[in-house]
Amino acid sequence: MKAKVIAVVGPVGVGKSTVIRAIIGLSKKRGFRAKSTSIKAFHGPSFILWKITSYIVPSKEDDKLAPWYVIGKINLRIAQLLLLISTYLDSVTIPFMLMLKVILPKLCRISIFVEEYLLGMLLDYIYSFYKSKRRDYFHLLPFKMLMSLCIKYKPDFTLFFDTDFSELKKHWSSRGYGDPQIEYVLFQKHVLPKLVQVLYGEEHFIKLRILGSITSIVKKVWSLIMEESCY
Repeated sequence: MKAKVIAVVGPVGVGKSTVIRAIIGLSKKRGFRAKSTSIKAFHGPSFILWKITSYIVPSKEDDKLAPWYVIGKINLRIAQLLLLISTYLDSVTIPFMLMLKVILPKLCRISIFVEEYLLGMLLDYIYSFYKSKRRDYFHLLPFKMLMSLCIKYKPDFTLFFDTDFSELKKHWSSRGYGDPQIEYVLFQKHVLPKLVQVLYGEEHFIKLRILGSITSIVKKVWSLIMEESCY
């Protein structure tokens, strides 16, 4: 049985983590080796950097919101500087995260479901630089490194989960996400699937709508990937 890397992407609150947990549970019941992980922008050392700064910079924003979102609304110059530093930090640490979270488990014949993964992370940085009014990011060395990692370590399958905007709002409300950042979510919904298809092709790109119960989605993912393609 050949292990696979499956990237799971989609707008904030669509239910990626919920579906992944259900698939992992089903895998264990059926005797298949699979695990979940995540590789996202602004995590690891970058997250610590933003979090410390958010404590230093005074703010009246909801503390449930992401620190990069809060700082970006308070002080654009500080946000631009932190964004640049984060890009360099992630470009250095991501290869190590890839080795530990994805490559080694796959060598051990464990299929990996990765939330966001490299392309989702790259898209987050593209959007963040755009919102910070910096247009020179494509010339930065970290962006070139991240692009090369996206191409070199492309997943075997990319699952794009989507749903109606009204459903997303319900998810945001029930999970206490605070400001849903609608512009960012629309950017994810429209740009991410196109970028996946351009870089990876349509052969291993699967778009699924999540409405109501996730049971049917889990069964469909299982039949498309775990039974027919992965093993």
